[in-house]
Amino acid sequence: MINPTVNAVLDMLRANPNLTVFDSEAPDNPPSAYAVVYSIGNGSRADRLSVDFTDSVIRFYVHSVARSPNGARIVADNVRSAILGKTPVVTGRSFHPIYEEFSNIPPLRDETTGYLVVDMTNVYVLSSHAN
Repeated sequence: MINPTVNAVLDMLRANPNLTVFDSEAPDNPPSAYAVVYSIGNGSRADRLSVDFTDSVIRFYVHSVARSPNGARIVADNVRSAILGKTPVVTGRSFHPIYEEFSNIPPLRDETTGYLVVDMTNVYVLSSHAN
């Protein structure tokens, strides 16, 4: 249940042509602007022996990365417009709209790579219930 939901949200992000999205890690030579998405889910089961959650909450930690603070904000805005207030479609699940739980402001600067990389982190939450 969690993997199909995570994949549905990644698909929502990837549907935005202005976003390059990676699941959990960026490649060695990433583009100049992109988003990396980490997901953590938990839930409750009606039956302790069941592998399916009746209720679940998944947090998406989205790192919007670019070579400038403005670029990181643009990536973050594209992420926000792709998922905020929306619900994915997954068979057997009913969802509440995705909401933003946290945003780090200002974006964090890193020059240890030899060039400026700016990272802005936003946390989005998606809760659902089995149909």
